[in-house]
Amino acid sequence: MDAATREGVYYGFGPFVLDPTRRVLTHAGAAVALFPTVFETLLYLVEHPGRVVSRDELMDAIWPRRVVEDANISQTIFTLRKALTAADPQGAYIATQPGQGYRFVQPVKTLTGAPSPFQPLAPNADAPGPVRTLLRRTWAVAAAGLVILVCAGLGAWLWMGRAGPPGPPKVVVVAEFENLTGEPLFDRTFAEATRIDLFPSPFLTVLPEPKIRDTLALMTRSREERLVPATAQEVCARNNGLASIRGDVAKVGTRYLLTLTAADCAGGDTIDAEKAEVSGRDGLLPALDAMVGRLRRRLGESAGSVRRFSVPLARTRTASLEALKAYSEGQYQFNHGQRTEAIPLFRRAVELDPNFATAYGALSVVYANLKENDPASAAATRAYALRDSVSERERFYIAYRYNTFVTQDVPEGLRLLRGWTQVYPGDAPAWANLSNKENWVGQYALAIADGRRAVALEPEVESAYVVLARAALHAGQWDLAQRTGAEAIAHKVDGDDLRGVLFQLAVARGDAAGAEAQMQWAQGKAGERSMLIGAGQAAFRRGQVHHGLELFQRALDLGRGLGLSNIFAAPNARLLQDMGETGLARQSLAQVPDGFDSADYRFALAEIGDAGRAETLMRRDVAKAPTDTLLTQVFNPEQRAAAALRQGQPADAVQALRPALPYELRTYEVPYLRGQAYLAAGDAVHAAAEFHKVVDNPGVEPVSVLYPLAELGLARAEGLLHQATASRKAYEQVLAEWKAAEPDLPPLIAARAEYAKLTP
Repeated sequence: MDAATREGVYYGFGPFVLDPTRRVLTHAGAAVALFPTVFETLLYLVEHPGRVVSRDELMDAIWPRRVVEDANISQTIFTLRKALTAADPQGAYIATQPGQGYRFVQPVKTLTGAPSPFQPLAPNADAPGPVRTLLRRTWAVAAAGLVILVCAGLGAWLWMGRAGPPGPPKVVVVAEFENLTGEPLFDRTFAEATRIDLFPSPFLTVLPEPKIRDTLALMTRSREERLVPATAQEVCARNNGLASIRGDVAKVGTRYLLTLTAADCAGGDTIDAEKAEVSGRDGLLPALDAMVGRLRRRLGESAGSVRRFSVPLARTRTASLEALKAYSEGQYQFNHGQRTEAIPLFRRAVELDPNFATAYGALSVVYANLKENDPASAAATRAYALRDSVSERERFYIAYRYNTFVTQDVPEGLRLLRGWTQVYPGDAPAWANLSNKENWVGQYALAIADGRRAVALEPEVESAYVVLARAALHAGQWDLAQRTGAEAIAHKVDGDDLRGVLFQLAVARGDAAGAEAQMQWAQGKAGERSMLIGAGQAAFRRGQVHHGLELFQRALDLGRGLGLSNIFAAPNARLLQDMGETGLARQSLAQVPDGFDSADYRFALAEIGDAGRAETLMRRDVAKAPTDTLLTQVFNPEQRAAAALRQGQPADAVQALRPALPYELRTYEVPYLRGQAYLAAGDAVHAAAEFHKVVDNPGVEPVSVLYPLAELGLARAEGLLHQATASRKAYEQVLAEWKAAEPDLPPLIAARAEYAKLTP
């Protein structure tokens, strides 16, 4: 059963309810967390109850296109049985049929409207829109592909166990520790170690550095002010926090004295005071681990939660104070905008301790922020290999970062994120990333619901509003998108990404003044370059090719001033070819530097250049990244379809695009290419259906030139079907879109001539 069919459907068996859309299994209202493959196995068995499912069938269903040992299936079934039995010891659910496979023996009821234990906040009056998808062309900032990153990293890794407590975790603020020893090794080290020890808790959340700096600015203090205890107390109170935490380390003779104190944010009363005396440096980190554990209990976290969500820093993460010192300094530099300066510090940390997974994770994020993809992938891979040494929460971060930077397996990323939200339902970044990823694959009803959850948990963070507004835009819920943007602006957390969404919303609505207002806002800001790119695309959509090129040139000049390379030649070639400017397209393609590779470049080569070279580049890229969902299931099929159309083989183009159908409206590319192929084959019925997928979904890509071109394709298809009235209407819509277009625009000239033949 596909995702669209499953939406709103639940399965009941025994005391369990299984939600296939949200990826949640509940027993008596409580979630039972499962590994992604374990959940998928259960779902497949539940959807095929009463019959024997062979091992080969399971392998094809759960591990398609992967080499999996037969023992993996046995282990998965064992784990699934164990989880079901742990929740319901008297139940029997899966029977083994020797030599045949497995059979789900419990009766299964199909339910509708059943609540899910971690159901997102109820949507408002805007009805959920149809399922759609989004992709920006690779050179325009691909906002839907945004990864919400913090230096601690983001990711997911499913582990067995119950979910954490619902609702947002309690905020704590960690002040700088006072180093009374005179030993530089301890500067910043113990404050950072305390944050690391608090990080696994689902009950508490440490106020992140950017939020601390924003709060200092609201207090009319310097954003760089030291977070001494008194300042931490006020920052905590302004963020409705539970406690501010301070500490110090002193030395008397050969012994060290470590203290840790938590004070109530509202009144400043002491909640807990911990002390430890150790005989040498080696005892400091174990002592801090124990103190933080006791402090968590005094702050209200249950003993069971503390036991489960704790990993001793000294025993598993790093036993090296020197490595922790380097890591702490790296975090300080990163949090203060010194990303390049953070790299040697994180590298020093992993040189001192090659098994320091947290430091590798931080290093991968720094490299990713600097667009250094290869070292980011290498660091993420190393962190992933060491993931068993960190806390459960950090395993979620590490595995999702590995999925994002290395495997780029979109369905697996979704499964990981859904697991993260089950175990840590109070983690706003988990919900924001899940909403973003659902948006990325077109699950807009879910993306809106999960975006609302992110906003509710973290209403002072821009990224939560961005993912919600973007999902609403693409789902056609434009009033919700507008309200979300207005709410972010009222909270003073709007930035480049949100303003980019509002620009596209204005374009979708035909609101020229609104679009210009966003352009004015961006002038002189870091996001001006991205806004100019969007404006250039919108100009192309209006048929103003040369104005679009001028805007792209302005964006290029701004990028060069920031040290960014020319990323425009290949996508410009595609846009120019779309608009019938083949000569200009070839000139742009010729400007692509040697060694450059991108989806746009390969497509342009296939469409107007060297299809053989495009295929060679694609084969190389697939060999390097065989699990990359978009590369293998979207970009590769689109490229081959373009080559087939160029060679006059429309049937081959349609066939080439079959793997991309699950993502057919990530952009307009797939339905537009299919429409063109059907039109070339004389199949006007199917061509019209494909072009309707574009024109009926104007929010998917508001600035895409393919929107008016799809209207033109629809007009031609309706003409072939002898639907004169419908054809005239479609032509009139095209001409209205291009009312301010350049008069010699080739598709405009053709549209006018074709329309004239239809006019009585």
